[in-house]
Order: sequence, then C-alpha cells, then structure tokens
Amino acid sequence: MSHVSLLLSLEEEQIVAEHVRDGYQLRIDAKTALHISYDLKSRGFEEEARRIFELAEPLDLLTSTQPIEGLPGVSQNEQDAPLAAWTKAASQFREVGQIIATIRQLGVALRKLSPGV
Repeated sequence: MSHVSLLLSLEEEQIVAEHVRDGYQLRIDAKTALHISYDLKSRGFEEEARRIFELAEPLDLLTSTQPIEGLPGVSQNEQDAPLAAWTKAASQFREVGQIIATIRQLGVALRKLSPGV
C-alpha cells in the first residue's frame, strides 16, 4: 500500500492534498494526481480535488490538433495511462458532453494518423 493510500485510509485527506501540490505546482506525476483528485472528490474534498484535477489535466494531449504519436521504447499502455486517468477523473469534474466531445476530438486526430481506423 502506498503512503497516499495509507493516508486516505486514515482519513488524512488534507495531508494528501499537501503532498500532491504546492500552490499551483504538482509535487507528483500528473497521472497519480488525477487518480488522487478522483479519490478526494469521492471523499467530499471537492475544492481541493478540483484544484488538483485542473493542475494535472493533460491539456497538451487533450487540446493538440496533431495526432498523438507513439514514443519509441514506451509501451502503448504507458502512453495511454494519462488519458485513462483523465477519463476517470474527468467524470467527476466535467460534464459528460464535454468529455465525449474531447474524446471525439482525440478520435479525429487518431483517424488522421491511421486513415484505416
């Protein structure tokens, strides 16, 4: 069990939030921060959860007009992990229509990369 999971199980949400961010900067990787934002929101820490979500949101991936290209030496699962974490967390902070529109936009970029898809 990670120390964040342990703190959450001990209902130390404020300590978790302080571990995750310092002002407007994340102290941990964005994927983990997205998971934590989801957990904090489900525990009623809505304001702090939203701050963390907004800091961790992978805007570079979500707003790109270019296709997401594979990185050499990085598995597809590793590349997809930030988007998967965003999808789960976004369900707590974004309207369903907004999430669907974002996913569709990513799909357009993917089709440009792989026309046969």
